[in-house]
Amino acid sequence: MKKNIGKNRRAFGFCLFFLLTAFFSHAESADAAVASVADAYNARTEALIQKAASLKLAESNQWRLLLLFPQKSAKKSIIRAAEFFLAPDGVSNPQAELEADIRAFRSGEAVDRFPARWKFLKNALSDNEDDFPAQFDSGYAAFKAQIQPTAAMLVYPAGFMQNPASMFGHTFLVFENSKKNRLLAQSVTFSAHNTDPPGLSFALKGLFGLYSGYYLMDSYAKQVLKYSDMDKRDIWEYRLTLSDDALDLLYRHALELNGMYARYLYISRNCTTGSLLLIAAAFPDEPLMQELGTMAEPVEAFKILQAKGVLETPVFRPSIHSQIVAEKNSLPPALAKAVKSYCKGKTTLEALIAASDSLETQAQLLNLTSDYLKYLLSVGKITQQEYQARFMPVLRAMTHYTFGETVVESTDYPHESHDSHKITLTGGVDDGEAFGRISFRLLNHDLIDEEHGLNKNTQLDFFTGAVSFYPTADGAVRKIRVEKLLFADIFSIPACDSYFFTAAMSAVVGMERTALSKEQDALVLRIKFYKGVSTKLGSANQLYLLGGCDFWAHPDFDVYIDPLLGADVGLLTTAGRWKQHLSASVSQALFKNDGTTSTSSWRDAVVTKEMLTGGDRLRLVLSCEERVTLSRNMALSAKYTFSRDYKENAHKAELTLHVNY
Repeated sequence: MKKNIGKNRRAFGFCLFFLLTAFFSHAESADAAVASVADAYNARTEALIQKAASLKLAESNQWRLLLLFPQKSAKKSIIRAAEFFLAPDGVSNPQAELEADIRAFRSGEAVDRFPARWKFLKNALSDNEDDFPAQFDSGYAAFKAQIQPTAAMLVYPAGFMQNPASMFGHTFLVFENSKKNRLLAQSVTFSAHNTDPPGLSFALKGLFGLYSGYYLMDSYAKQVLKYSDMDKRDIWEYRLTLSDDALDLLYRHALELNGMYARYLYISRNCTTGSLLLIAAAFPDEPLMQELGTMAEPVEAFKILQAKGVLETPVFRPSIHSQIVAEKNSLPPALAKAVKSYCKGKTTLEALIAASDSLETQAQLLNLTSDYLKYLLSVGKITQQEYQARFMPVLRAMTHYTFGETVVESTDYPHESHDSHKITLTGGVDDGEAFGRISFRLLNHDLIDEEHGLNKNTQLDFFTGAVSFYPTADGAVRKIRVEKLLFADIFSIPACDSYFFTAAMSAVVGMERTALSKEQDALVLRIKFYKGVSTKLGSANQLYLLGGCDFWAHPDFDVYIDPLLGADVGLLTTAGRWKQHLSASVSQALFKNDGTTSTSSWRDAVVTKEMLTGGDRLRLVLSCEERVTLSRNMALSAKYTFSRDYKENAHKAELTLHVNY
């Protein structure tokens, strides 16, 4: 028995040894197999990286644009958000970012964050499904299936003169589904993130890059509400001509930029830069950013893309302001006045409807009432409670009528506007002396320029200057002097009527030549700000009246400064290619500045009653300017100016050739 037990134990030991040996041998084989697979995976990853290096993908326009390097010479991406990069130095090292992305995408990491980069690397490096498995892209595919973008539009809300940061207009991208209402589309904007109210502070901080600009995706309906309904800005929708692959890449790129931020600069890195840099990823072989240049005007982006043939004919979306004006103009003035009375709560809806016996006209009255109530609410002229109390009866009454659409159309395409830079060549007579003048404007538009595609009756001159030459009888140059170096010269005269009131304004900041005394003039710091009102006189004429302070400063003034209180009045007439501007400016200085006082006696420096009645420091300027447009970028103008300062009269007549480029 014991012998059998011993034999059995020995047999069991041999079996156990055999099993353990087999198990560990298998485990070692499995580990070796895993190690072999890992080595093969890593080797394939390195091979893909080497292939990318041989193809110089990191230096390609496409890759650099996906990382938002704005120019070929740019050393860094504009994006400041660290989460936009997988490599620690990806913001300035496209090669390191490419390698980090390949390694991450191979394992399925970060594909949902960077679907555009994933698609680019997959297409550029391999047709092998195992290298970049499609399953890694399933998150994007599922999201895209819900939205189903079928087209992309570049959208231009016109300039808004009441906000210095929006004077040039705005630019953003929209992805739409052609089977759905366009207002259900997705917008992609690049705009400054700030808590300051719109105004001068925002513009100044934006000029010096004190804000961050964010890429944000939101509903297009919100953008229309903001720009069209609240800001009274017409909107132009330009559909981009894109292949299916380019549209897909553009949408992927928009998703990976959502929430990313960069330094925002009002002139050089604004909404237009952000939008065009996003679009450039779909056109990597086109030098879009180089052509845009440093001064990123919204309209300029549309001109560039139009010249490339990638924009379709734009669709005009009138603002609620334009819609109301069209509806109001289709009614007799008495009925339009009755609509306003109801909206202001001064009459009843029954009285309004009874103002006309025509069912068609009654429908027009109700339609205008509905839109005007909406406008009054959007600008805070009535409360939400007042709106509901007046709108709900209108809504119930509208169920009994059939409505025709008031169509507001426009072919005033922004991309057809004149170019922004300008050189002018002037010759004339200044108080009996012949002179010549060369002027320049870096951007954008003069009051008397051709208005096609731009805001009507506005002036946005930035970075302007002028130099005059006075020759001798034999043609030699006797005198050269700088007439002005202005940072901004802004003039806006929106027409007011019984429905709308928007203040007119004029602002000048810079250096301009003026009289310091009867014998002396100089280039003087000038800051002018006037506000006022403007109205239409018929269809071709517009009258304006403004008043405020015109502040001058120079060391040679007796008290260093020369503030004037004054007013401007003018009449602007437009008839096709011809424009006329009649203007008068009168202002009264507060200080003598006649060489008889000093800063030690400020009280004595104030103008006396006798000086006021005698007009010693009364400044008067009367002018008449006629202009004829020759082509989109060329015009001729003639101008006569009478001026009076320090009781000295002066006359100037000039003829000018305007060349935009």
